[in-house]
Amino acid sequence: MQATDTLADQLRSVSMQVVWAIVFCVIIVALGVFSPLETIEYLLINRGIGDEGIGVIAFVAGYTLPLACGFGALAFLYLTGINRDWGLSGQVGCATLVLFVAGELARALSLGLAPDYHGAIDTHISGYFKPLAIVLAAYLNAYGLPLVACALAIGTAGAMHVERWVNPLR
Repeated sequence: MQATDTLADQLRSVSMQVVWAIVFCVIIVALGVFSPLETIEYLLINRGIGDEGIGVIAFVAGYTLPLACGFGALAFLYLTGINRDWGLSGQVGCATLVLFVAGELARALSLGLAPDYHGAIDTHISGYFKPLAIVLAAYLNAYGLPLVACALAIGTAGAMHVERWVNPLR
């Protein structure tokens, strides 16, 4: 690995069909639709995700739109290495801002499920991690852990796809 390689450069050999199949597996297993073996059986019988699988991913992406977009934006920054020189406080601040703005935009536009700050727990975390912990707790409170896992998978796969569109010849 060269010093200029990004995570995206290292992941480029992985087919996007495989990435989206993994996202489908995460969604189906996290939401308890199928067991892991039933999910693999479904993928083998359909020779991939299939139209129904694409519909499931789209439905969950729409439901978790703010968090999936927020995670996608953060994953894009990480994949491309844009945030390499920001330092820890800059990266944490950026993550907090992106996730907060995504949730508030979704709330203002009535898109997806917005974070619930009223039920956010007191995290007992101090310093510059506290705002990020509060935002993440608000999403966890509104979504629950299974939907947060789905949003993370969808956002990361979406970021990988966008990165490949932006840098097609790398």
